[in-house]
Amino acid sequence: SDKYVKHEEGKYEVYINIRQRLSHAPHYYNQVPVTVSYFDRSMKRTDEVISVNGECTTEATTRKNKPEVMALDFG
Repeated sequence: SDKYVKHEEGKYEVYINIRQRLSHAPHYYNQVPVTVSYFDRSMKRTDEVISVNGECTTEATTRKNKPEVMALDFG
């Protein structure tokens, strides 16, 4: 996955690009729920569930705190 964070007007616009791989799958899957965990500077965690579709999914969200670390399906 790739990520991009943009600070604008006191908020952070976050763009995440997730690609599926076909290593052992016959096709790309749709409507796959993936939890994105955002961690701020104090390591406070906020989760958001997004839906992954096809080979490439781009998700945009707005956060009030800057995400220092982002993780997919973090236990």
